[in-house]
Amino acid sequence: MPRLVPDYGSKSARLVLIGEAPGRDEDRFGAPFVGSTGRMLFGDWLKELDINLKREDFYITNLYPYKPPSNNITLIPRAEIAHWQKELHKRLAELEDPWLIIPTGSYA
Repeated sequence: MPRLVPDYGSKSARLVLIGEAPGRDEDRFGAPFVGSTGRMLFGDWLKELDINLKREDFYITNLYPYKPPSNNITLIPRAEIAHWQKELHKRLAELEDPWLIIPTGSYA
Protein backbone atom coordinates (compact mmCIF):
# COMPACT_ATOMS: atom_id res chain seq x y z
CA MET A 1 0.00 0.00 0.00
CA PRO A 2 1.41 3.42 -0.92
CA ARG A 3 2.04 5.77 1.96
CA LEU A 4 0.92 9.35 2.34
CA VAL A 5 3.64 11.72 1.19
CA PRO A 6 3.16 14.94 3.18
CA ASP A 7 3.99 18.42 1.99
CA TYR A 8 7.48 19.77 2.56
CA GLY A 9 8.53 23.26 3.55
CA SER A 10 7.49 26.34 5.39
CA LYS A 11 4.05 27.89 5.01
CA SER A 12 5.88 31.20 4.67
CA ALA A 13 7.84 30.04 1.59
CA ARG A 14 7.47 32.43 -1.35
CA LEU A 15 7.81 29.68 -3.97
CA VAL A 16 5.38 26.77 -4.28
CA LEU A 17 6.12 23.67 -6.33
CA ILE A 18 3.21 21.35 -7.13
CA GLY A 19 3.69 17.91 -8.64
CA GLU A 20 1.08 15.45 -9.83
CA ALA A 21 1.81 12.57 -7.46
CA PRO A 22 4.71 10.90 -5.70
CA GLY A 23 6.82 8.34 -7.50
CA ARG A 24 8.66 5.29 -6.18
CA ASP A 25 11.37 7.23 -4.33
CA GLU A 26 8.92 9.71 -2.84
CA ASP A 27 6.78 6.83 -1.59
CA ARG A 28 9.84 5.11 -0.13
CA PHE A 29 11.27 8.20 1.59
CA GLY A 30 7.97 9.92 2.45
CA ALA A 31 8.92 13.28 0.93
CA PRO A 32 7.94 15.04 -2.33
CA PHE A 33 10.40 15.60 -5.18
CA VAL A 34 13.21 13.41 -3.81
CA GLY A 35 13.35 11.07 -6.82
CA SER A 36 14.89 11.66 -10.23
CA THR A 37 12.78 14.74 -11.00
CA GLY A 38 13.68 16.35 -7.68
CA ARG A 39 17.35 15.55 -8.20
CA MET A 40 17.24 17.11 -11.67
CA LEU A 41 15.44 20.21 -10.45
CA PHE A 42 17.35 20.88 -7.24
CA GLY A 43 20.64 19.24 -8.14
CA ASP A 44 21.12 20.22 -11.77
CA TRP A 45 18.77 22.82 -13.21
CA LEU A 46 18.78 25.35 -10.40
CA LYS A 47 22.56 25.08 -10.04
CA GLU A 48 22.98 25.53 -13.81
CA LEU A 49 20.85 28.66 -13.72
CA ASP A 50 23.01 29.97 -10.88
CA ILE A 51 20.05 31.68 -9.20
CA ASN A 52 20.88 30.60 -5.65
CA LEU A 53 17.64 28.74 -4.92
CA LYS A 54 17.55 25.56 -2.89
CA ARG A 55 14.94 23.05 -1.77
CA GLU A 56 14.39 24.94 1.50
CA ASP A 57 13.16 27.98 -0.45
CA PHE A 58 10.09 26.07 -1.66
CA TYR A 59 6.86 24.76 -0.26
CA ILE A 60 6.57 21.44 -2.11
CA THR A 61 3.39 19.43 -2.52
CA ASN A 62 1.54 17.10 -4.88
CA LEU A 63 -2.00 17.16 -6.19
CA TYR A 64 -2.42 13.48 -5.25
CA PRO A 65 -0.46 12.57 -2.10
CA TYR A 66 -0.01 8.84 -2.76
CA LYS A 67 1.98 6.96 -5.41
CA PRO A 68 -0.65 5.95 -7.99
CA PRO A 69 -0.90 2.38 -9.29
CA SER A 70 1.80 1.75 -11.91
CA ASN A 71 2.92 5.33 -11.21
CA ASN A 72 0.09 6.48 -13.51
CA ILE A 73 -2.21 9.19 -12.15
CA THR A 74 -4.73 8.58 -14.94
CA LEU A 75 -5.65 5.34 -13.13
CA ILE A 76 -7.05 7.34 -10.21
CA PRO A 77 -10.85 7.85 -10.51
CA ARG A 78 -11.97 11.37 -11.43
CA ALA A 79 -13.99 11.73 -8.21
CA GLU A 80 -10.92 10.98 -6.14
CA ILE A 81 -8.82 13.46 -8.12
CA ALA A 82 -11.55 16.09 -7.61
CA HIS A 83 -11.42 15.47 -3.85
CA TRP A 84 -7.64 15.95 -3.78
CA GLN A 85 -7.90 19.09 -5.93
CA LYS A 86 -10.13 20.63 -3.26
CA GLU A 87 -7.68 19.54 -0.57
CA LEU A 88 -4.80 21.10 -2.52
CA HIS A 89 -6.71 24.39 -2.78
CA LYS A 90 -7.25 24.34 1.00
CA ARG A 91 -3.55 23.73 1.64
CA LEU A 92 -2.57 26.52 -0.75
CA ALA A 93 -5.00 28.91 0.97
CA GLU A 94 -3.20 28.22 4.28
CA LEU A 95 0.12 29.52 2.92
CA GLU A 96 1.10 32.94 4.21
CA ASP A 97 1.97 34.86 1.05
CA PRO A 98 3.25 32.81 -1.88
CA TRP A 99 4.65 34.85 -4.74
CA LEU A 100 4.96 32.14 -7.36
CA ILE A 101 3.12 28.83 -7.73
CA ILE A 102 4.75 26.38 -10.12
CA PRO A 103 2.48 23.51 -11.23
CA THR A 104 4.20 20.60 -12.95
CA GLY A 105 2.63 17.86 -15.02
CA SER A 106 -0.80 17.74 -16.64
CA TYR A 107 -2.95 17.41 -13.52
CA ALA A 108 -1.22 19.93 -11.29
